[in-house]
Formats: sequence, C-alpha cells, structure tokens
Amino acid sequence: MKTAQDFIKELGSSAELQNAVKAIKDESGLAEFLKKNDVSATVEEFAKALKAAKTGGAEGEITDDAAEAVAGGAWYDFVLRWLPWT
Repeated sequence: MKTAQDFIKELGSSAELQNAVKAIKDESGLAEFLKKNDVSATVEEFAKALKAAKTGGAEGEITDDAAEAVAGGAWYDFVLRWLPWT
C-alpha cells in the first residue's frame, strides 16, 4: 500500500490522476479513489498530507518538492478548496 505522501508525489506527476481527482464530487468518492489506488490513508489523513505538502508544513511556505509537483497545474489548490475539513 502507498502512503498519502507517496501518492501525492504520484499525483503531482500524473495528469491522468489529477483529472480523476478533479472529477471527485464528495468525500465518499475520494475515499473510493484512495482505495482504488491502494492508498493506506483515510480521507482526513490524505487531506492533512496534501495541505502539508502544499505548505511544506509551515504556514505561508511551499517546499521545492511541492512546487515541482504542481508545476503547470494547480490541483493541490483545487482539491484543498473542496475538502471541507481543511
């Protein structure tokens, strides 16, 4: 199984997975997506990992890895906008 952090890196390099994430309409859809992609994290854990990856764990900062992962797209922000618990 993949960790949330590993899957976020995979998402950052896959337009196909990013488009699949954008098509998710609710929390249960995200849970199903994570399970389908063999991710061991819960929806809440994934949301926290996604937020940490975007900011590098520090408010207002972004890591080089996170910047590289989203180069050419804004799927982090897209997902974080519709996650009600972030």
